[in-house]
Amino acid sequence: MELYILRHAVAKSRDTWRGEDDSQRPLTRKGEKEMWRIAKAMKNLGLSFDLLLSSPFVRARRTAEIVRDVFKAGKKLKLTPALGAEADPERFPKQIPKMFGSARKILMLRM
Repeated sequence: MELYILRHAVAKSRDTWRGEDDSQRPLTRKGEKEMWRIAKAMKNLGLSFDLLLSSPFVRARRTAEIVRDVFKAGKKLKLTPALGAEADPERFPKQIPKMFGSARKILMLRM
């Protein structure tokens, strides 16, 4: 299994975010533009993924959606709370085969 880990793009600052629920804090416009460039560069490097896994947090999900769109990955994007803020990052990779079967190249986006 090849496991790639990508941090979400630049999100709005906690100091300026007016929402109460941090899980809803979005990417900045600059963060989105930068992620489009990064995803295109990843594709130009010849990377490919069988599965895109993302935290359901808005900023991670949007980052994953950009990667999905650039890679034309359609239904390969799965949201999982196992990548949320309280999840154990050391435990999750061991659970992937049980949860997602035969996927060999996995991009994981944690918030």
